[in-house]
Amino acid sequence: MGPSAALSPSTTPRHDPSQDPARLAAAMAEYEDRKKSTGVLFCFWFFLGGVGGHRFYLGDTGRGIAMLLTLGGLGFWALIDVFFIWRRLATVNALRRDEIFLRYGLAPARSEYYQSAP
Repeated sequence: MGPSAALSPSTTPRHDPSQDPARLAAAMAEYEDRKKSTGVLFCFWFFLGGVGGHRFYLGDTGRGIAMLLTLGGLGFWALIDVFFIWRRLATVNALRRDEIFLRYGLAPARSEYYQSAP
């Protein structure tokens, strides 16, 4: 038996960790616990948008401090920001999901949000 026969899939059993349903379920459960909520984000924007509360919630500390010091660009930045925080929320959640999946040995899902991450 030659070296190529020893490496064939029929003779060498392989276990693909991405096919493990228990690992996938555990990763998804952790992701559901750690993902950022749309409702909470918009509550922060509505009540604390002028001081950047929604940006602090998303982990954008630099932008949050800038909004805090300028009072949300005197309100203009806070109003305009409602159109941009959707995409940032999706990016933050996609990155969290991929981080969790990699820790569990699962392949991360490819997403269009990687190109828009600041």
